[in-house]
Amino acid sequence: MQSDELGLLITALGKKDSGFYLVEAPDNTTLYDLMIKIKVALGRSGKSTAVIDFSKRGPVESISEFVSQTVDRNSNAQVLFLKNLVPLKKDDAIEFLRKLNHAREAIYALNRNFVFLVYPYLTDLIMKYARDLFSWIPQRYSFEGQPFTPRDLARSLRMEEHPKFVGDTDRIYINQLIDLFKEQLKEAAGDPELTIQITGSLADLYHQGGDYEREIPLRLQLMEYHIGDEVKHAEALVGLADAYAWSNGDEGREKAITLYGEALNTLTPERNKRVYANALCRLGETRSRLMHGNRDKNQLAALENWSEALKVVTKSDNPVEYASIMWNLGFAYSQWATGDVRSNQESAVHCLQEALDFYTPHDFPVPNAILKVQLGLALSKLGIGNTGNHFQRAISFIREALSVLTYDTFKNPYAHAQLSLGYLYLLLPIGIRAENLKESRLAFEAALKVYTPESFPEEYAYTMKGLHTVMAELARQDQEKEEWEDKVSEAQ
Repeated sequence: MQSDELGLLITALGKKDSGFYLVEAPDNTTLYDLMIKIKVALGRSGKSTAVIDFSKRGPVESISEFVSQTVDRNSNAQVLFLKNLVPLKKDDAIEFLRKLNHAREAIYALNRNFVFLVYPYLTDLIMKYARDLFSWIPQRYSFEGQPFTPRDLARSLRMEEHPKFVGDTDRIYINQLIDLFKEQLKEAAGDPELTIQITGSLADLYHQGGDYEREIPLRLQLMEYHIGDEVKHAEALVGLADAYAWSNGDEGREKAITLYGEALNTLTPERNKRVYANALCRLGETRSRLMHGNRDKNQLAALENWSEALKVVTKSDNPVEYASIMWNLGFAYSQWATGDVRSNQESAVHCLQEALDFYTPHDFPVPNAILKVQLGLALSKLGIGNTGNHFQRAISFIREALSVLTYDTFKNPYAHAQLSLGYLYLLLPIGIRAENLKESRLAFEAALKVYTPESFPEEYAYTMKGLHTVMAELARQDQEKEEWEDKVSEAQ
């Protein structure tokens, strides 16, 4: 019943301090009625609400900035309703949802309950163009187009007082959506356009859940549907390649590389710049992840793909795609062992700094922190044989990253940053050596909170190697100090 659905939503908002919620209704009247009912119900438990109306966002105002300023103006509100989310034009809506996807971390960091009020058709768009945001929403609440009576509200409040909530990243309704789309697919028989739309959405769901075995047949069907339309057929090829790229290790990646190549033989930047650039980027990512074969050759091919994509993806016109490519390039250059090492690291530093221009700490705190760790490591490689300035900058970047990548929130990135910091202090050629060694020891010990021999044997061994080096040098310093003090005592 709808009242039960409302009750579950009210209970969730009342019991939890932060999170994302997706609420669907077919019209504004129902959405407004829901907001009023929820506000009344939460008021009984002392929680206040506010509305974030995206139709009032300025044309150059970033999404995270707009949300943050609204939260600041309503600092007492624990529940925020987000309405009028997307522009009317589909292309503008897609671009908005991509930006919203990238802003999710900055919004989540505000520690409020955010309720996304949408029409049902928007769920498909969010699923396709804001997948990461969609994966952070633990429950989808759907309502029909009718207002709630006082009796409905009273019933909704008589829910279980202590419901069990799973983590924010749990997708407890993915299977429900899959079942729904499968039923809709049966009902759409005889309607080719609707069949194609539902098949694509179902394939996206399987991809999101990592069920590539079920996704691949649907992608093959989409290719059949689009025979005769070169651009859409090529786009379907890219979708099929994406599925293979994440399935069955290198065998799947090899199939994906072939399919990306077929798509690129059909596409040109003039006919469909977005799909063309996307295929090049995915091709580069897949090649960079190949485990067998000539590693340097694969890496060079990936670098060439990303560089080619930059001919059609500009920083001003495509900031999201540009930043993603620069991040990929920066990481690849930092890991590339062929050619001039210094030149590679200089290229890595340039590309990662370009990516940081987009992934700001305000809008994208977590990507910004991860980028800073990678930038720090690239700078440290430039610093070998240097006076130490590059090492100091690297340490500064990683310490900034650790203000976000904490042990409690992001254990693996935290451990990687601490391990990197340990070696940076161990290699730091300036400053007081004993203090550098102390900082190195603390960082290695922090990394070992995550890197256990059972869970991360390689990382554990590498961390222990660094820690043993530090402890040996500290012991030698203590021995030399003790011997010196004995000599001084004898002289006296």
